[in-house]
Amino acid sequence: MKIYNDEGKVSWKSWLYKDVGLQGMVFADPESPWRELIGLFLEKKKELRLDMWEKYPSEEADAVMKPLTAWIEKGFSVDEDQASWVLGHVRHLDCAVLHSLLADS
Repeated sequence: MKIYNDEGKVSWKSWLYKDVGLQGMVFADPESPWRELIGLFLEKKKELRLDMWEKYPSEEADAVMKPLTAWIEKGFSVDEDQASWVLGHVRHLDCAVLHSLLADS
């Protein structure tokens, strides 16, 4: 962790030093016992687009989210300038449905 101390001049904004391939400075070896242990979980998470930091293509998630987004766009006023839509309405829906509701299941 020397890289994070005052001499390293690395900002603590980057909280992840090591992760599974999304935004860490170093990554766990895909062939490691740990990655093999959590591999199925990571694939399911990727398949269902449950990770807020990366948006992988997913026909299964699109089959749910695209009609929901279209329904909201058709029936409700979507003002992208409103504070509650600061991330954009599609990202806001992804956060609510995929990253909160489903990821918590």
